[in-house]
Amino acid sequence: MICSEKYLYQFYLFPMTRQHFQHPNASNRIIVRAKILNKGTPMIALTLNISDLGGILSAIDVVRPANDGIIRDFSIDTEGVEHIQAILQMMQSQPGEEYISHSDQTFLIHLGGKIEIQNRAPMRI
Repeated sequence: MICSEKYLYQFYLFPMTRQHFQHPNASNRIIVRAKILNKGTPMIALTLNISDLGGILSAIDVVRPANDGIIRDFSIDTEGVEHIQAILQMMQSQPGEEYISHSDQTFLIHLGGKIEIQNRAPMRI
């Protein structure tokens, strides 16, 4: 049996499913806006909980200060819809933190308006 036949045989014996390929990645990134309160250590607990759930925290941006905390955007790479729901549920119940909103990159791209299509070369009539 040559090498390619061996791998083809293994593929049919053990077919790969979508579960084998799911891992946190940028195509499933969400941006969560939350107010982190000044009292206690909610920032450390929040980042640890995101990591414990399997999310990859790719960026934390300061949006603006508030009277009793700081409003931040958390960019989190996730595995898919179920993973997003688990992370959002944790963030909404986290003490010392007030959940504000969330969105994904595709939604944010469309906020500026519709995607525009233009010709590269002028049309001849």
